[in-house]
Amino acid sequence: MNKITFNQYQIMHHTTDWGGNRNLFGTDAECRDAKDFYKLIEMGLASSNPAPSWSGDDIVFYVTDEGKDLLKSLTSKQKVKMYFEHISQSQHAKDRSLTVWVLRAYLRITYSKARHALLALVKDGVLLRDGNQYKLAPNKLGAVA
Repeated sequence: MNKITFNQYQIMHHTTDWGGNRNLFGTDAECRDAKDFYKLIEMGLASSNPAPSWSGDDIVFYVTDEGKDLLKSLTSKQKVKMYFEHISQSQHAKDRSLTVWVLRAYLRITYSKARHALLALVKDGVLLRDGNQYKLAPNKLGAVA
């Protein structure tokens, strides 16, 4: 299975999460999201085309069927772990902790799924729990499949 970062997960989710058959993401060819999409293209999870001249974008990205399948296969536990690893990359957020409610809203998953994912990650030693707050345990970084 391909390993993706939280930002790659988010842009893939954003690209395909519009209901119906919409599957496009137009942007500047040199921005951070485009760089993540280029990595997804290398993994076979996305494709691209030049943007139409009227759009104001340089390039349009699409999530492939393989990418859509990967999004569907990610568990709540994997999404939660990816998010904590993502915020740990930021120096000012290194010690940030979250509640189930905040995490649930941010990842758009149910309270129950968020809570079970957090507790499973505490049991695995990936997260630390202090009351109703959760944070990433030291030395538990790395992309999630």
